[in-house]
Amino acid sequence: MRQLQLTTTLLVSLTCSITAHAVTPVTDDFAYGMQLVTEGEASLWQLGVPEDIYLKVTRADLGDIRIFDANGQIMPHMLQRPAATTEEPLAPASLPFYPLYRTDVDDSDSHSLRIITDDKGAVVNIARESITTETREIISEYLIDATTVQHQADKLILDWKSASKTGFTATVNIDASDDLSAWHRLVNNATLADLQFGDHQLTQHEIDLPVGTYRYLRISWPARLRDVALEQVTVTFPSTEQPPQRYWMKITGVKNPGLPGSYDFDTNGNWPIDQARIVFPEQNMLLKIELSSRPNEKFVWHRKYLGLFYKLLREDGTLLISPPAAFNITNDRYWHIEEAAGGNILEQYTPVLEFGWLPHLLTFVAQGVPPYVIAYGSTRVEPPKQSIDPVMLSAHDASKKVLIKTANTNPSYILGGVRRLEPPPEPYPWRKLILWSALIAGTVLLFWMVWRLSRELGKPNAP
Repeated sequence: MRQLQLTTTLLVSLTCSITAHAVTPVTDDFAYGMQLVTEGEASLWQLGVPEDIYLKVTRADLGDIRIFDANGQIMPHMLQRPAATTEEPLAPASLPFYPLYRTDVDDSDSHSLRIITDDKGAVVNIARESITTETREIISEYLIDATTVQHQADKLILDWKSASKTGFTATVNIDASDDLSAWHRLVNNATLADLQFGDHQLTQHEIDLPVGTYRYLRISWPARLRDVALEQVTVTFPSTEQPPQRYWMKITGVKNPGLPGSYDFDTNGNWPIDQARIVFPEQNMLLKIELSSRPNEKFVWHRKYLGLFYKLLREDGTLLISPPAAFNITNDRYWHIEEAAGGNILEQYTPVLEFGWLPHLLTFVAQGVPPYVIAYGSTRVEPPKQSIDPVMLSAHDASKKVLIKTANTNPSYILGGVRRLEPPPEPYPWRKLILWSALIAGTVLLFWMVWRLSRELGKPNAP
């Protein structure tokens, strides 16, 4: 009995060890590889996932990717969706300005003004005729020459010298013009302030502008600011966001024989697609299209977009082209379009679609020995469980950021070959065999114990 129990225990233990055992992948477990070019030293290396990887991976989540160092050790890595990058704003620009005067009586005939500009529109001189009446001249406006500014400004900063001992508050208006003739209002009743009480001082000298480019600006200067002289005018520029670079692929449709006026498209990969557009063969075309996708033939079509695509001729001879259809990023390989609302234009020509996609950003830890290799394409591996803390990549505190550099790739080459892209052969069912053996052994043991117990109970009691 003890021997049978020992055998059963060994079988169960062996089953558990087989179940818990996980094999660490090696480079030969993957179909292809690319050697990475990493120049210099870095804590982390980054690169955009190359096109060939999207064509060769077997998993839509890119789980069959690994980074190996020269000793075959796996480097921790992570994949991220690309994000817009923020560019630092341009340095503030100081602008020339000119005071415009009026008399302290409201007499529009008492003065005249002539503004002289060069061939680029820059103000070079402002000529005023003599005031005939014996009245005091005061500044009513300031003309600002912004013809040298080539970028969109978002703020106007005024610096002044004040003879007022009590300080001031006032409101001003700002107008804009492209030709010094026609003006339009940009800002109404912007507040300027320069107040001081004891050790406290309040200054307001910044005016927010609608983001744009302006050739000339004009600031009203109220009478209460007659003791305040403008000394400097500066414009600032906003920081700008650059969207991630989007790539496009062009695919010709294949007519769906089971559904008239519909076409199927095969992207041959697991691309992260988020936009699509139709390439029209001629102008003056308008279609209402339903666009659908699915990961493989076993799934039903899932609608991604329903709307108009067009290419129309304007009166001025230019073309009005519909923007691309935008939707949530999907890795679906197969796509389908059909004409909505009972149209039949797609029966007359074979449509061509362009798909826009955003490559993932791959980041890995440079903790091994270069050169590094990115291996990809395998039906034998599971997604990696190790990762990188995203906080290291987006730390607001510059002192906490690690050194990240960009890696490049050499051409791909064969590792384990295309056989790694095929489903592996079914392994011999050792696990089932051992489990059944343990179950049978346990059942035999139970019957033996019952049989022995029944024999002992059936024996007559000794006198």
